Amino acid sequence: MLRVILDDQPLDADCKTLAAAVGIAIDHASRAGRIVLDAEHEGVPLAPDVLAQPPDSPAKGVIRFISADPRTLVAMTLEDAASAMASAGSDQISIAHKLQSGEIEPALHALKAAIGNWQTIQQALHQAHLMLQLPACREVPSLAEHAGLAPALDSMARELDELKDAITREDWSLLGDLLAFELPPRQRQRETILRELASSLAPLH
Repeated sequence: MLRVILDDQPLDADCKTLAAAVGIAIDHASRAGRIVLDAEHEGVPLAPDVLAQPPDSPAKGVIRFISADPRTLVAMTLEDAASAMASAGSDQISIAHKLQSGEIEPALHALKAAIGNWQTIQQALHQAHLMLQLPACREVPSLAEHAGLAPALDSMARELDELKDAITREDWSLLGDLLAFELPPRQRQRETILRELASSLAPLH
């Protein structure tokens, strides 16, 4: 049998499997408007994939869960994404200067890292959007519905396509113009929107 503890509070449930324990912890957390973040069984952390799909095999000992307010997580995610966008803007100008100076290889190497950062930001925003669908966040406008955010997020994918197209065609002049002039104002707009939404969530931290 497993003893289930959520946020240092024992739950009135004795489970025979990890799957049952995870289900009970998620249910209790959800009813409190929270989500389960981490768990450890007999002092050993459960890997994210195990927590997502726990085995339905017999287990015993103590399993501890940690939960969090999804609003807080979303606010932190949005603030981090906004900061990452601001940093990306500085990197883009540096890359554009390299292109203008004919330093193509160093510029492309730096741009590869920058594109990876943008994709990471997109993934983080997708996760934030999923969390905003949870009951604890339903009174807050979702990312998809937040004024100005949906088109701004959609434009990220188009911008990445524009960059990749310019690279494929080896149009370094266009690539430099995109990085130095066209993308920065759009990114500043997105940064502002993300910070506004994060601020709307902050009062309930």
